[in-house]
Amino acid sequence: LPFADGEFDLGFSNAVVEHVAGGREGQRRFVHELCRVSGRVFVTTPNRWFPLEVHTLRPFVPWLPPVGRARLIRYEDVLDPLGPKELASLFPYSVRVLNRGMTLIAYGPV
Repeated sequence: LPFADGEFDLGFSNAVVEHVAGGREGQRRFVHELCRVSGRVFVTTPNRWFPLEVHTLRPFVPWLPPVGRARLIRYEDVLDPLGPKELASLFPYSVRVLNRGMTLIAYGPV
């Protein structure tokens, strides 16, 4: 992002990180960049362990491996869902992850 370190008080990402290309490393770069330009962050994403895929409302799709998930939903975008531990691991510092069932919320630093 074309901003200085800490230029914003708060960085907010609502259901974006699961669409970032490049696997977990791409997601990590996305989150690190958000953290770099923001004093605090608030990131939401659908919960991989919730039995309903929130984009298509199909049951159990998030639990499939990537190839099976892509075949079944034929989603045109990247869709790489995260669980609570996977989401927390993307950050360069400790965050709190709240599991709200269908949605995960990470905020920090804590």
